[in-house]
This record gives sequence, C-alpha cells and structure tokens, in this order.
Amino acid sequence: MRKFLRNLLLALIPVAVINALCWGTLVFLAWQDDLTYVNYASALDKEKRLEELGNQSRLLIIGGSNARFGFDSSILRDTLHLEPVNMGIHIGLGLNYMFEEVYDHLRKGDVLLVSAEYNHFLKEGSYYGDEGLTDMYLIKHEWGKALYNMVNTHNFFSMYRLIRKRVKRIGMDIPENMEVRTKYNEYGDYTGHYNLSSAGHWDSAPLPMVSPDEKVFIDLKEKISTLSERGVTIFFLPPPYCRSSFQNDSLAINRISESLKAIGFPYYLEPSGCVYPDSMFYDSRYHLIREGVVMHSRKIAGELKRTL
Repeated sequence: MRKFLRNLLLALIPVAVINALCWGTLVFLAWQDDLTYVNYASALDKEKRLEELGNQSRLLIIGGSNARFGFDSSILRDTLHLEPVNMGIHIGLGLNYMFEEVYDHLRKGDVLLVSAEYNHFLKEGSYYGDEGLTDMYLIKHEWGKALYNMVNTHNFFSMYRLIRKRVKRIGMDIPENMEVRTKYNEYGDYTGHYNLSSAGHWDSAPLPMVSPDEKVFIDLKEKISTLSERGVTIFFLPPPYCRSSFQNDSLAINRISESLKAIGFPYYLEPSGCVYPDSMFYDSRYHLIREGVVMHSRKIAGELKRTL
C-alpha cells in the first residue's frame, strides 16, 4: 500500500508542476492583457460610474446579457429621474457575483432591478458562476478569487482555455460584429447591436426540467432582506424572453416565479408581460434588437413609475 501511494505521489508531481506553470502563465498573460476591447472589462467602467455618481439617487440593473442588451437606460432616467447604471454583462458571472459587485455600493434611496436569466435560479452552478467568473477575476487582477473559483467549480481545464483566449487576443484585428468594451454607452448599456436585425432563429436549449434550487433562494432571501433593511428598493424583473421559447419553458418559469413568491420577493411583473415576438430578438432568446430594447425599456419605466 505504501509503495502504491508513493508511486501515485510521484506520478502526480509532474501534473502539479505542469498546472503550476500553466497557472503562472495565465496570471502573466492576464497581468499584461490589453483590456481596451475586452468585453468583460466593461465592468471596470460600470463600477467607475457607480462610484462617480456620489450621493445621487441611482437605479442599478443587475443580470446577465439580457440586461446589457435589453435596456435603454436613458428612457429609465428620463421617466424615473434616477441615475441608471446597467451592470449586466454575461450570465456566466453568476447572480451571486452580480449581487456582490454592487452590494457595498448600495445605500438608502437606491433602486435595484434584478433582471436575471431564468437559468440562474435552476442550478447552484449557474447561480455561483462558471468559467466566466474566473475570467472576470483575472481581468480585475484578483488572483486568489480566480484560483478559488477554478478549484471550487472543479474546472481546471478552463485554465488552458483562458490562456488560449489571451494568446489569440494578442495582435488580433477586431471584427466589426465582435462584442467589445468600446460599444457600451455611458450608462452601461450595450449598443453594438443597435444596427442589427433579427437572425430569425437561434440554437437555444430549453430550460432544464428541474425544480428551482432551494439553496439559491435561501441565499437570495438573506441578501435581499439585508439590502431592504438598508433602505434599498428591490424589484425582481422577468428577463425579456422570446415567445417561442416562453411557450416551451413556461412550466420551468412558473416554478421559478412561485419560488420567488415563497421567499416574499415575487416578480414585479408576470413573466408573460416581458415576452415579445421572436422578430424582436436577433441571436438569442434573451437578446433584443434595438426596436425591442425601446419597447421593453418603455414598458419597465412606465410600470416602475407607478410605484416609485
């Protein structure tokens, strides 16, 4: 037995050395990264705006790409007279991180709109983030958090993919249709798709037919209760969703809606109220074209005006 363990240890040493070298390479590349056009680096600009608004009453939007593609914050600003900051970037960051990113900034008088993708509520892994979150920590040079997330998600292969991503970026010409940091407006809305029309179809796996993750809602209830006690007004908004996918996913969405009601924070609007024709989406069941962005923003602004 001792001989077996010794041989196993000897066999693992080269693996450990290789992984350590790869991790060092990844940190070096991330440290040297030119973030001018990196989509995830838009978080740095959003956080800067959040800090610069000072004591002004603010409207914060958190969520994945549905949020960054789905709002014209100028419409919200003109209707609600609050300074908006659209923090939305990507579903892979996880809803837990999205709350943590704004948690310390929120204060009495702020309004928080939670426009999370439905997937966030169905699996603990989606709620706490995936490889995308590791990438975000690397962009922010938070090395310990990046390593912890990689280990915690048992996603060691992401280290090699993230190295490859950074190597490919070196000297790369930026394609016109690429999603980049420079195509966000001052509020944090993504505008690079404003001149695009609907693709008419896209590959979207249906929502998994599983019960919403109980741990997710326990954690959400704790976060929201604390923020509410601080004087923050919180609204859970259904994400904009294309009609064909809503028909297929209505059972899973209803379960999520009921779970939010059970913790005392129901959707501000019924999910069916944020369903739009497929022609309003260009490459995903969550991504609105310009016409859809205006339609959705006006609807949300009008509804919120009645409450705020």
